[in-house]
Amino acid sequence: MPFAVALLFHTSPTENPDEHLLWEERILLIEADDENEAAEKAQLIASKENFEYESALGVIVKSKFECVERVFQISEPLKGWLRNL
Repeated sequence: MPFAVALLFHTSPTENPDEHLLWEERILLIEADDENEAAEKAQLIASKENFEYESALGVIVKSKFECVERVFQISEPLKGWLRNL
């Protein structure tokens, strides 16, 4: 069955992580047997999406997966939109 899983990421400069903290929510569509499996699949995907980059000001910025925030079961099939992971 299809699920929508909300993931929470935070991005901040590595020198002062409390400054300019940016939160981002991403929604993934996941095919799974239950909510726990959907959360596990989403967490596996999200854990691979941590990254660092240098900003235009030369500051190193880090984006990090924080948590699975919510899991919602989708009641209608999404015909062709989801792939098994």
